Amino acid sequence: MIGAQRVLTKAQQIAESEKFAKDALPKSLRNDMFLRSLRNRDRVSPPYSAPATGSNEAPITVYEFADLSCSLCSMKMKTIDKILDKEEFEGKIKRVYVHAPADKFTPTNPSAFYSKIAQNSGDFWSFRKDMVTASGRSDADMVKFLMDQGVSISIILKNFRENKREFYKQLDDEASASRVFVRGELPFYMVNGITVGSTLTLENLEDFIRYEIEQVETNPHP
Repeated sequence: MIGAQRVLTKAQQIAESEKFAKDALPKSLRNDMFLRSLRNRDRVSPPYSAPATGSNEAPITVYEFADLSCSLCSMKMKTIDKILDKEEFEGKIKRVYVHAPADKFTPTNPSAFYSKIAQNSGDFWSFRKDMVTASGRSDADMVKFLMDQGVSISIILKNFRENKREFYKQLDDEASASRVFVRGELPFYMVNGITVGSTLTLENLEDFIRYEIEQVETNPHP
């Protein structure tokens, strides 16, 4: 004590801070392993070409590393979409998609290329939704998805003629970034710098999102 004030050492400050953080966490996340994840969040710097939706000021940022040609990935993507699309989270989540090739020997594929045509037309997220819920992934399917969003055949062909090289470069850049951050099977997710998979699971993801939103809303940055 100094006068009437209680003075804490740095170690005591850290211990009290961690106790406060732990007490504030939902019960499903109240464990030492998750606290370590909170202290050591990853900083993700995706290429400029990675399509994003949502405000840069949103309290939640979700990075999705996936390959739209991977039909086996769809189940997990649908499950996470159902969580992120909840009405209570509307306007509070920014989403970033980074192409991560399922086949490391083939960094680009038709699905990825058509997604760039969709992105160039401002329709990436609709195209992604169609790909995730689709039963087929043929070229004809993907052309139909684009046309359903109002992208004409002439625009599709124009992209093939004029933007092919640039699209492949963007996909290569995203594939390179995915090799840095992905640690596990696709699709791979990071929410506010914490990996979904071990301590942060699909079962407690909603709890974590609510917790992060509450922290921002009750402790806004000046």
